[in-house]
Amino acid sequence: KILTWVRLPNAAATIAKFHAADLNFKYSIQGLDLTEMRAVWACVPDQFENDGTGDKLKWRANCQAKLKEYSDKQEGKRLSAREERNPAYKNQVPLFDPVSGLQVVKAPP
Repeated sequence: KILTWVRLPNAAATIAKFHAADLNFKYSIQGLDLTEMRAVWACVPDQFENDGTGDKLKWRANCQAKLKEYSDKQEGKRLSAREERNPAYKNQVPLFDPVSGLQVVKAPP
């Protein structure tokens, strides 16, 4: 469910209003690969609304720590294949070249 964030209009403003329990359970980062973590992190707001307990900022810090862990592992060539890219994407044809950013194939209608 958390990957739907990348399609939200005004993602950061919307996510900032989520309940802390939703962040920890409904939108868990458990099981994400590095690419997915980076996509989610791009949507995470700097500040949250109604966070009197600090639970939302703790969730943000945990998300950031997991992304740093994966990035450090990648840099040290210790990232497992599963952490680098989920096997669910194995036979996917990319729409864009990751280096040039140019469109590889036409998106389906």
